[in-house]
Amino acid sequence: MDDIATFKENINVKTNHLFDYAANSKGYCGSQSIVGYTSSTNAQWKAEADAFVAWRDQVWEHVYIEYMNIDAGGDIPDEDTFMASLPKIVWPGA
Repeated sequence: MDDIATFKENINVKTNHLFDYAANSKGYCGSQSIVGYTSSTNAQWKAEADAFVAWRDQVWEHVYIEYMNIDAGGDIPDEDTFMASLPKIVWPGA
């Protein structure tokens, strides 16, 4: 596997762990679980799910922009530095 493919694979894994960690921090079983609450009748759970989905989309947009930059000949960033640069979730009421 080349350096670009390795970077992308590692970032995909780390990003999915980040999503699960964020969902777990609010008591959900993982990222798939919290997404299921976007149509909840419980206002708090719905708000948390909506915030999570919006954040997840921002993160993936950031990741894919970086992938396009690398594919166009840009440098491969340090994985930890890149992960630290991703948008942070803002929970409702925070």
